[in-house]
Amino acid sequence: MSLRKSTRVWLALFAAALLGIALNRFGYLRGARLVFILLAQMSCLVLLWRAAAAAFRVIVHRLTLRLAFSYFLIGIVPIPLLAALFSVCGYLLAHQFMATRLRNDLANLMELASLSGERLPSVRIGRDGRVTASQVDWLRPGDDAGWSRALEAPHPIIADGHVWMAVRHEAPAGLTLRVMPLGDPSAGWLQKLADRTGFSVAVELGRGEEWRSGYQVQIQKKGPDETPMDALRFTHPVSVASPPDNLWTREWLMGLYLDRAVVTVGPDQTEKSVVAFLARTSPSVLAGQLFAQGVPEVRRVVRFALVFLSAALLAVYLVALAIALVLVGTIVRNVNRLTRATEAVSHGNFSVRVNSKSRDQIGDLARSFDAMAASIQKLLQDTARKEKLEAELAVARAIQESFLPEAGGSWKGFRAVAHFEPAADLGGDYYDILPMPDGRTAISIGDVSGHGLPTGLVAAAARASLATFIELDVPASEAFVLLGRRTQRSRDKERRLYTTLALFAYDAVRRAGTLTNAGHPAPYRVSGGAVERLELPALPIGLLPGRPTSYASKEYAFSPGDRLVFFTDGLVEAADASEEPWGYERLETLLAREGHRPAQEIVASMLASVGAHVGDTPLEDDRTILILTFDAA
Repeated sequence: MSLRKSTRVWLALFAAALLGIALNRFGYLRGARLVFILLAQMSCLVLLWRAAAAAFRVIVHRLTLRLAFSYFLIGIVPIPLLAALFSVCGYLLAHQFMATRLRNDLANLMELASLSGERLPSVRIGRDGRVTASQVDWLRPGDDAGWSRALEAPHPIIADGHVWMAVRHEAPAGLTLRVMPLGDPSAGWLQKLADRTGFSVAVELGRGEEWRSGYQVQIQKKGPDETPMDALRFTHPVSVASPPDNLWTREWLMGLYLDRAVVTVGPDQTEKSVVAFLARTSPSVLAGQLFAQGVPEVRRVVRFALVFLSAALLAVYLVALAIALVLVGTIVRNVNRLTRATEAVSHGNFSVRVNSKSRDQIGDLARSFDAMAASIQKLLQDTARKEKLEAELAVARAIQESFLPEAGGSWKGFRAVAHFEPAADLGGDYYDILPMPDGRTAISIGDVSGHGLPTGLVAAAARASLATFIELDVPASEAFVLLGRRTQRSRDKERRLYTTLALFAYDAVRRAGTLTNAGHPAPYRVSGGAVERLELPALPIGLLPGRPTSYASKEYAFSPGDRLVFFTDGLVEAADASEEPWGYERLETLLAREGHRPAQEIVASMLASVGAHVGDTPLEDDRTILILTFDAA
């Protein structure tokens, strides 16, 4: 595959950039290193893009690769994508469950501590919002505590870098604010929260900022060398024993609950301060809490239902995947077979077959291809036979025409001009001019019914038989009878073939000729501007086989310059589009008008008049014209 000119240019730029970088390393081309690096990177990106586009075009160009690629995209790619989607969704749900559990248990822990009478520091606030009495160092009597009105539910307070949870209780003289030192490890409240939730918990201070892409929280470091993850100090539940270390029992699931501090007391007062309540647990602990039931059998039923549905879904998907693989494989095999068969046909091998057993549209296409190839093969064989037959017919036609006398020759006492026009490769018309044993000249013209190869064979046989009878000096009427017997003996019973024939024996010394006619169109004698039809009624030879038939003869005298016009019925019966024949009347009119002209011009006028009459109507019968012009003795 040749590369495009632009691709070759980019390759040259990439090579030049690499050469420039190499020369720069050896101290040459100083100061241009950045330019060469940028040029190499840009060229590399363009070439990679074009390579990917070319690979994609190759894949989608061939149907088999396209199907395989589609199958990969539809059947294989969704598996890891769905697995990743379910993993992310499951982790997010686990995270949200842990965060919700952490928030609810933290609030319940404060409520229970307040109701159970456990000693929690308290702050009394008057109706004017100022502190009247306090048990904590970071709030003193007289301090403004108007922010306490927002503590309808437990919320965090940041004081001197520690996290306190606070909740208010209404009293007649004002309100009482109870606070829990959650960030003080010695107080044990984080341990109680961890034991209550079953998670490892931690409370950290941070700064929260809203970004376009989300919300970012930065955990405060406790030392200069610590990372944010090192700053996390988890408190583990006492009730959870140390399990074996594996992916199922290892604590790697994280939950995060963020809450803005109601107030920050101390030198680091900022509105961006947030409190991060973190929980960490293992999948086994989380699954135990999700499926917790007082009756263990119920938990097992729920787990079994989930596992069964997951397995059923996976099984259905795998079965569908296998069915798709079989279908794609079937299509690919049939397409490959069709491709190979098409290539074979393009190289001339029409015997190739796909032989597909598929019952789908691809199988129907393959069977249609096989039928088409068989039809083309048969057509080529028929065409070859037809071409061979046409070549043989062309040779036969040339031989048939070679047997005819010279169209413009001269004989003893007359000149002859002829026109022979068969309607098919072989014609049923024929004419002949032969010397007779008694010194006369025999002129014959015949027409076998029909046209084509059978008619041509019968015409050739009739002409040869008649020539034999003439050479044997058999009288014309007797020769016609003998010819009729031969025609009857050789006649095809399924084809009604008969012959019209006219024989004219001319004696140049006496300038007289004897005409014998067997159903052939009567010739015309043109003499001194007069046109005479020489009629001798008789039946065609072989028209009524088995019936005795006689053929009359009559002698006619001719003067120098007279013409005798013979023709076959294909001339006068030539019809136009409305099936009107050219007819005898037009022939007689033309002979009366053109009879004084040379015979060759008379033939041309006859053909021109017939052509003008029939127009574009195809030739339906053979046309033969023979004109004799008599000379002086």
